[in-house]
Amino acid sequence: MSLWSPSNVIAGLILKIRRPFERGDRIRFGEHEGEVAEQTLLFTRLETSQQIEVIIPNGLFLKAPIEQLSTSSGLILSCAVRVGYHADREMVELMLLEAAQRVSGITEDPMPFVRIAGLDERAIAYELCVHTVQIPSKDRLLSELRSRIVDVFAENAVNAPLAGE
Repeated sequence: MSLWSPSNVIAGLILKIRRPFERGDRIRFGEHEGEVAEQTLLFTRLETSQQIEVIIPNGLFLKAPIEQLSTSSGLILSCAVRVGYHADREMVELMLLEAAQRVSGITEDPMPFVRIAGLDERAIAYELCVHTVQIPSKDRLLSELRSRIVDVFAENAVNAPLAGE
């Protein structure tokens, strides 16, 4: 697919004017997530956490939503778990917040929060959302956060969270 097309140029101009993201921001577009490394009139180049370069024609940005994952003020990370209905909801939320407090690199302002992301026949889907300014350490922080969640659930004798779907 050729990057040179009038639609990519027009979309590039719109992106320059609207500025939905800038170089250095972390975005998710479709199945791709990465840091904006370059933005031209024809394409936007992302670099993933695995250091893979993804080139997205600008015309595609006008056809689907862009998820802004970070700005100059930091990055919001989320970790989803599913826990059976047998567990007390308030206790689960407190345990998730406790796990977040045990991870260095997660900021207290804005405060971590838990939201119920879904309900199904067997479990409640919880999403723990935290904020960090350590953007390059995203994968390490998520791994440590997941480990602390498992630790806190074990300490409170609550069955381990079900795998997220």
